[in-house]
Amino acid sequence: MNKPGTQLRTFARIAGITGILIYLIYLLVNVFPQLLNEAHPNTTADASLLGFLLLGYLFAWFRENEGGIMLMFLTVILGLSYYYQDPSTNLMITLLVCIPLLASGLLFYLYHLRNVSHEGRPE
Repeated sequence: MNKPGTQLRTFARIAGITGILIYLIYLLVNVFPQLLNEAHPNTTADASLLGFLLLGYLFAWFRENEGGIMLMFLTVILGLSYYYQDPSTNLMITLLVCIPLLASGLLFYLYHLRNVSHEGRPE
């Protein structure tokens, strides 16, 4: 028999992969080509945020509670970082990246809460 909320975990994994791929595409299209012309001051921060997001996502894959909280926290940091760099041009990419990642973290966390509530019930 399947664990309760398996669909939550599946949707969380899909949303996380989507958000990370959108962020990676943004980095490959906008940030990394600027390195050829000039030194982009936020390249190190962008690459480190990508690394932390990947680690948070992998952590959430196996430990839904802590990983979900970590992913939501990193998503808020990413969103605030891009919003304060340039609110007018990066608002759309901020929303495109942050909404799937925030949803992924929330779904991982809800999956954990649902499993904890079902483990306490006698069958």
